Amino acid sequence: MNALVEQSRAAYGAWVATFAPPPGWSFFVTLTHDPRRLSVVGHDRIGRQLHRSRLRSWFYDDVRALDPSALWWSETELHISGQPHEHGLLWCGAGAPDLRMRQAWYEAAGYAKWERIVDAASVAAYVAKYAGKATSGPPNVWGMGAHAEPSHSLMLPR
Repeated sequence: MNALVEQSRAAYGAWVATFAPPPGWSFFVTLTHDPRRLSVVGHDRIGRQLHRSRLRSWFYDDVRALDPSALWWSETELHISGQPHEHGLLWCGAGAPDLRMRQAWYEAAGYAKWERIVDAASVAAYVAKYAGKATSGPPNVWGMGAHAEPSHSLMLPR
């Protein structure tokens, strides 16, 4: 890969790492769908629009209900099967019931993998890994107060 692209991705990742309050983002999160839980009869995968709708609902109805200060940044990626899944960063306050947040996704949609974040440099590397992939969509940025409604078109620091 060209050095300028690598530098741009690293800078993008470092920028995203600054959006969470100190000490930084809490978790790396990967969210997938279980085809057996789809409410669309006769289908074994969901489209990007329904995926984003479920993701938004999970964040605002479940995560924010458990921690109103929670923040979210993620990239949607299409699996080789065409099934969308999410690679994200979650910030939640100390003592927030993160296991219940993960369980809410599991019950509603499928599998949730959570890894506690150790340092900001790893956040930058994680974000840069998914930014600009051919199968990625625009980032989902929720809880930041940039808009009255959730949006992925504009991001402003709090």
